[in-house]
Amino acid sequence: LFLAINMVNTFHSNNHFESTNERLKDNLKWFKESCDKYCAYARAIVFFGHSIAGASTFFGHIHERLSHMNIPIMYFTGNGHDYFVKRGVGNGEIPGDFFWRIQVTFDTQ
Repeated sequence: LFLAINMVNTFHSNNHFESTNERLKDNLKWFKESCDKYCAYARAIVFFGHSIAGASTFFGHIHERLSHMNIPIMYFTGNGHDYFVKRGVGNGEIPGDFFWRIQVTFDTQ
């Protein structure tokens, strides 16, 4: 199952805090609707987004909803300038047994 989410890193700006919270609520609603329709058939779930803003809230909900499925969950982000692969989200708030964060490079080379 491939899902694109509207994650934009605006939590650091007071002017955009309200719009970021609305976007996060919309993402959670959209994920729930999509998951209700398709997650039972998924062998893996791949998310595409920009930043990891609101990760604890968004991926905490995803982990709660999907952890019993024991399927790979991957989040591709373009937030930084360096490529890396990391298990879990944040500082261990969301375990990495089945969750992977892949940050793609900003470089064009």
